[in-house]
Amino acid sequence: MRNGLLRLMASVAPMAAMIIALATISTCLYMWRGGPSFIEGVYLPAISELSVEMPQKRVYQVGFALCACLLSLSTLFLEQLLEPHVLLAKADAFLSAGTDVRIVGKAEDLPEDTAGTLDRFDADKGRWVVILEGDKRMHIKNENIKRGRSDPLELWADCVRWGHIAAAGVAHFGIFTFQKVRGPTSYLHFGGAVLFLAAAMKHAQKSNELYDAAAQRGVPLVLTLGVRVARKLRHLILDYSSFVVFLIVLGMQGLNRFAEDATPGSNSTAVANSTAIGKDGKIEKPPDLKTLNMIGLMQWAIIFQFAIYFCSYTLDMRAAADVILSADAKSHDNNSKKEK
Repeated sequence: MRNGLLRLMASVAPMAAMIIALATISTCLYMWRGGPSFIEGVYLPAISELSVEMPQKRVYQVGFALCACLLSLSTLFLEQLLEPHVLLAKADAFLSAGTDVRIVGKAEDLPEDTAGTLDRFDADKGRWVVILEGDKRMHIKNENIKRGRSDPLELWADCVRWGHIAAAGVAHFGIFTFQKVRGPTSYLHFGGAVLFLAAAMKHAQKSNELYDAAAQRGVPLVLTLGVRVARKLRHLILDYSSFVVFLIVLGMQGLNRFAEDATPGSNSTAVANSTAIGKDGKIEKPPDLKTLNMIGLMQWAIIFQFAIYFCSYTLDMRAAADVILSADAKSHDNNSKKEK
């Protein structure tokens, strides 16, 4: 029963995080359309714009704070359920002849982080023969050897850490909302958005690299249908998502909004397809609807992509939980047979 509950919670957490994020944005959008910030002709405003006015500001803050908690919880489930499968073995199991390594700790009076290449494993001494600079060979203990690049243990630690940082970014841009005028809160909001996307991309890079290595080693869980589908989806999202594009769009939004605030007599509630007369008597140019819709569309698309990315872990965690349930069932059957 306990493992069954774990399977349910692990499956629900990533999906709940995505559903709450989308429900929050949709609710704020509905409220924004009836509020003072509404601009006629803007169908998808930038997500940040939905947090400016009350009462949708509170919905925005509570919704994204809850989403951040669920995203962090999903990362904890990911760590507990998938680590044995993704890593599958101790660190020395990833070592093989020809692997680039680093020599760490106190090993044969070598400097810390000395680079080398594994030559062969000396079974008599129980140590690896490592080729150092100048074709010098030395016997090094396993505990003093780490992979030079893409150490699976370090990759997994980075993957989990960046997952939690991404959750912190969601909470950050959710709590510190965008403001009508230029100020520290608006900058904190943009900082949280950048933190989330940067951390999400780092997490995705580490995760994809780990899963690819596990697939090459023939890890059974990674080769199941559901996890294969999830892996392909995550590769598709990461390969075609652009951090640079997001930064450009985010910058365009900030410049556009701050420029409006700095214009004398500007009015964000003005109808976008009409002109307005400022206090100085000059005719003001209305906001560019195409630009506003493009900014909103790009932000919605990028956020939705990463919501799908994290939600896809549902397939992985369900598969890992099924392995636990299957092992428990076999153990129960064996104990029943022994009792008989």
